[in-house]
Amino acid sequence: MRGSDPASRRPSSRLSWSGTGASVLLAIVVAVSAAYYPAWRGAPVWDDDGHITKPELQSVDGLRRIWLEPGATQQYYPVLHSTFWFEHRVWKDAPFGYHLTNIVLHSIAAFLVFLLLRELGVRGAMLAAFVFAMHPVHVESVAWISEQKNTLSAVLCLLSAIAYVRFDESRDRRVYLAALAWFVLALLAKTVTAMMPAVLAIVAWWRRGRVDLRHDILPLIPFAAAAAAAGVWSAWIEHSVIGAQGIEFQLTLAQRCLIAARAIVFYLAKLVWPAQLTFNYPKWTVDPRVWWQSLFPLALIGCITALWTIRVRSRAPLAALLAFCALVFPALGFLNVYPFRYAFVADHFQYLASVPIIAFLCAGLTLGFSGQPLMLTRVAASVLLVSLGTLTWMQSRDYADAETLYRSILRRNPDSWFAHNNLGSMLLQQGHYEAARPHLEAACASAQACGSRTPISACCGCGQARSTRRRTFSRKRCGAIRPTRKHTTTSATCSSVKGN
Repeated sequence: MRGSDPASRRPSSRLSWSGTGASVLLAIVVAVSAAYYPAWRGAPVWDDDGHITKPELQSVDGLRRIWLEPGATQQYYPVLHSTFWFEHRVWKDAPFGYHLTNIVLHSIAAFLVFLLLRELGVRGAMLAAFVFAMHPVHVESVAWISEQKNTLSAVLCLLSAIAYVRFDESRDRRVYLAALAWFVLALLAKTVTAMMPAVLAIVAWWRRGRVDLRHDILPLIPFAAAAAAAGVWSAWIEHSVIGAQGIEFQLTLAQRCLIAARAIVFYLAKLVWPAQLTFNYPKWTVDPRVWWQSLFPLALIGCITALWTIRVRSRAPLAALLAFCALVFPALGFLNVYPFRYAFVADHFQYLASVPIIAFLCAGLTLGFSGQPLMLTRVAASVLLVSLGTLTWMQSRDYADAETLYRSILRRNPDSWFAHNNLGSMLLQQGHYEAARPHLEAACASAQACGSRTPISACCGCGQARSTRRRTFSRKRCGAIRPTRKHTTTSATCSSVKGN
């Protein structure tokens, strides 16, 4: 029953702080602004030049092209790029404005998490909202201008979810149409939101213990149809326009299952213990013949089975895990996305997916502290949020500029050919040839060691940068490695990895 779930609301939750909506939103904005202070004036970093509106799209006709010409922008996300278009009218190329927008969007998303959880009757809704706002795993989505697609689409998706939950209770057609409209806008900002219909069905099961065809499934059919259309279109763009194809994407079903299970465990671990976060993680070597790699899917299957057996006592744990898996599904390896050339996981992939896990954990904390003195609960909540905020502040320093970002990657992932290549290219362009050489040679060696066939941007054999639009790997001799696009902040050519 719903009342037996630890996620269900109880009348006197000690960690559910009181306050009006406006004061909660203001508190979130202040907390987020403080935690992300180091990134406020951060320079554009890698791939931001593919999102800040290009000169040829800055006119009114450019706005038309954003909507009507697939390929005019890096990805066909017209709501996102229209937002960038309007921002450019206000901020021009000043990075501060884009960072400010992202901080505000993230704050609004956290506030909407609070409203959604309160609408669902979840314990500790306010604590969950602040944890979402302050969690360092979200730094990549907030401090990186390119990932405004995450914060914007999350706001639109959460607005849709809130409207749908209200429709589920009222059956008001106008509320339903509002939910559908918000969802379509979310898809046009980033198609990772396409899994929301599945999550809404999971929420219906969590609340009532069953899923009714007429009451729960039929209203979601238009949502599912829009999601399917957007997903197919986005997959085609990813494959044909962005270039998510080639030998690196020729994975067997067994390999994709291993990647998916390991990624789920990886993301959950980073949510619970956010240590050693980095912009570019090591790329796993996936081999079904290696016995220990099978432990990840076995552990996941075992966990789901165990949670299914206790569903009579509480459906919340299984619902939270299933909702998380559904939301992160587009980035689990079953669909080809361009960043898989470089790593199978990235922090920004779980931005929206983190909501159900954070909500469940905070509900559990609220239940655990329900019988404790009020002062103790406040101290515990404050320690948790200050700790997360401190980690976020430290992590956001990595986004001060491109060079800082690449050096931060190398501290945590020394074999990252991506970071070696881009840092070496920057140093090469600045005339620091001796400093550039070891990075370019390391990029060459690391790319060969991991079997990457992605173009690298510099010829480390002769120290001369090259430029080409080709995406295929071409090397006639050791070090003759070719780029795809100019570096974000300098004129040195670098590898261009499309953000997702």
